[in-house]
Amino acid sequence: MYIITYAINRMKRGWKGCAALIILSFSLVLFLCLLNDTMVKKEHQLEDVYKNLEVECVVSNLRGTQTDYLDIKDYIVSLFLSNESTYQGVKDEIPFSSYIKNLKLKLTLKYELLDEEQEPFIPNIANAHNIIGLTYPSVDSFIAPDGNVYITYFEHYTEALFQSEEPVCIVSAELYQTLPKDEEGNCELRIAVGSSAHSDEIFAEQRLKVGGTYEGQGSNIYCPWKIIQSLSVHVTRMISAESLSFSVKDNKQLDTFKELLARYFTAVDNTGALKEFTASDVLHYYEYAITVYDGTLNETVSKLRDNIKVLEILQPVIIMISFLLGFLASFLFVKNRKQEFAIMRSLGTKKGMVFGEAFFEQFILGFLGTALGLMAFYIRDQFESIPPWGNIAAFLLCYMIGSSLVVYRIVNVKVMAILKEKE
Repeated sequence: MYIITYAINRMKRGWKGCAALIILSFSLVLFLCLLNDTMVKKEHQLEDVYKNLEVECVVSNLRGTQTDYLDIKDYIVSLFLSNESTYQGVKDEIPFSSYIKNLKLKLTLKYELLDEEQEPFIPNIANAHNIIGLTYPSVDSFIAPDGNVYITYFEHYTEALFQSEEPVCIVSAELYQTLPKDEEGNCELRIAVGSSAHSDEIFAEQRLKVGGTYEGQGSNIYCPWKIIQSLSVHVTRMISAESLSFSVKDNKQLDTFKELLARYFTAVDNTGALKEFTASDVLHYYEYAITVYDGTLNETVSKLRDNIKVLEILQPVIIMISFLLGFLASFLFVKNRKQEFAIMRSLGTKKGMVFGEAFFEQFILGFLGTALGLMAFYIRDQFESIPPWGNIAAFLLCYMIGSSLVVYRIVNVKVMAILKEKE
């Protein structure tokens, strides 16, 4: 009790020095918290960039001048649709398709409206109407959401119908008006489907429910990709596409995925020069190029990594300086009181009491400064971040070691020697 009472009275008498120590502890603790918080936020920003920034990849011709109306063959399209992939006869541990998301495919076949009694046949397939299969409406420039054509979806339907396997379609408002409907206003088409790219007269029959209309005139029908895929297999015995683009699922694996892409695609070359294709014994040259739009990702990641690297270099230096300042501040503050400690010893105060009083006083000052620094950090950050408890504990430890060392030295020096120093 004597130690506590004496320490409180001593702090009242020397309140200016005590206030300075509290302010120093407060500032250093707050600085350590802010430094750690900045580092953590930069790392979170980097994670958010990897997670949320879309990296789009677009297949084109070798010159990069055409991304639509391509003849993307079955061996390419299958890579993106299959749950397994092989390269030169060896099965990939991680399938090619697992690296992608938001796959955008488009394929056009030919169709002819049929009556209920008609057999599936298209007499003049070159002049037949188009049935276009899509994975997203944005794949087709005509009905894309940012275009000038507005789509009206009927009840229970949205643009998500293009990712479904339901036999449903979108037709023009003009065509819809000419189609027969049931009592509830529902409309179903019966069509013959074929391919103008194949000489074999193979046709498939398909029934499609109308799930919406697009503005204006036109005979084009838009249906889900799954439907056109099934029809293509039936009439052509393969799956092809006119356009193909996608996003990278995990941007952290982008470099690995680029190596996989290089197996099947070459980089865009304005000259259109043929490059040797090594993934197949049948094909001798690459047929398609790919563009990976990762410029924004690379630039953003590079800046954040540079910032994090600077902080990683500065953080240990600044932490050590903070520890040293805490040590020196408490050391010098207590050292200036050695005459006072000598008098206490000459009056019969035991060494343990002197040490305990100084230690308790410094602990209170360091604890108050630390608590105020933490409080200021929590208020600033609205209790959302976690302070660097390890660094704070190390700072407080260095602070107490500084004061403990000087007190220990003083109480173990002869009292008369200290008093003579003053003379």
